[in-house]
Amino acid sequence: MKGNQSAMGETSVLADSKVVAIGGGHGLAVMLKALKGRVGRLSAVVTVADDGGSSGRIRRDLGLVPPGDLRMCLSALADPESALLSSFTYRFNGGDLAGHSLGNLMLAALTDLLGGLGPASRHMGMILGASGLVFPSAEEPLGLLAETDQGQLSGQVAINASSGIHRVWVEPQEPKVSTEAIEAIMEADLLVLGPGSLFTSVLAACVVPPIRKAINSTSARRVYVANLRQQKAETAHLDQASQVEKVLEVVERIDGLLLDPNHNEVGNLSRVLGADAWVEVGSLSRDGGFTHDSVLLADALGRVAGRNN
Repeated sequence: MKGNQSAMGETSVLADSKVVAIGGGHGLAVMLKALKGRVGRLSAVVTVADDGGSSGRIRRDLGLVPPGDLRMCLSALADPESALLSSFTYRFNGGDLAGHSLGNLMLAALTDLLGGLGPASRHMGMILGASGLVFPSAEEPLGLLAETDQGQLSGQVAINASSGIHRVWVEPQEPKVSTEAIEAIMEADLLVLGPGSLFTSVLAACVVPPIRKAINSTSARRVYVANLRQQKAETAHLDQASQVEKVLEVVERIDGLLLDPNHNEVGNLSRVLGADAWVEVGSLSRDGGFTHDSVLLADALGRVAGRNN
């Protein structure tokens, strides 16, 4: 396994690259901020298995695909000068709308008007001046299921609060998926998985069967960005090597791993990844390991893109 602890590299090598980031939640939003304006073509494929909070209420009340993770990604990619951005990120504090994000409600309305969350996301991206495209991992609500030490669990919220998770999958098993999302993956130069909750964000997007097939068929390099630390409770039982093993049960090959060793129990990564894979080792956080830093991520990905395997 090849290693690298060099100083910050140039990100210009990404300038002509087609990059697809896959996952969900705050981790994917941070990754998109890192890539924003630095790549030739940027896309995100985002989990739609959320069943909590504002997204869960929209899903239950309206029967629509939950929009929350897409909203976070669109916010990350939005033109900071957009007059609509502050409204898009506003959250109600009282009344029947308490807890709802206005952005979620706007995406729900556009989904109804345009016939799908994919078209709604594209339209909202144009309004916000987003510097990339955001695709839902499916065009219908997905149920996330998990096999755990406690038996089978159903629902993103329940799984996120559980430990002893062995694997996750989605229902329906053959959901409707945007052809644009598949094409973006197939045409990519670089796929970035994570960071984020392993089972309920990263793998929740990857296990959607057509997405999984595309990931394992594309010639793009596949990079997994490790979380900074084990997540209570979802991965409390797994060191970093064991988490990579869980990714490899879905994604048949990982070409590289971005890892911050300052806040991470590494384990035997050489055994898991194999001799041909490589690890980009270095600081990826400026706040003591609580969140990834977008600039440090961008520099690390620039070095990744410049590698000759």
